Amino acid sequence: MTDEETREHLLTSIDDFMDKRIKMADELIMRNLLGLEPHTTAKIVNGDVVLTHARSHVVEEALKYAYSIGIQFRVGKFWQKKQEGETRNIRNVWNVKNGSCI
Repeated sequence: MTDEETREHLLTSIDDFMDKRIKMADELIMRNLLGLEPHTTAKIVNGDVVLTHARSHVVEEALKYAYSIGIQFRVGKFWQKKQEGETRNIRNVWNVKNGSCI
């Protein structure tokens, strides 16, 4: 194996390792949010309104999974809007239906 081939193999191996570790961490975070790990309690339960201020693929997957196992909840987005020198707090809340917000 040439030096260049060795280098490419090493870089590929590092990328694969990092991808697996990130995916494992994402799954662990999701499982902790839903109380699926030992010594954790569910953070999303029936009747909750989950407020967000940004988009996270881990949170999105946790919400989709919670819906798929029958947890009834609503999703809201909170943000501040600055207009003409004033700041207004805005909150929208959606019911979750068919795995997506309506």
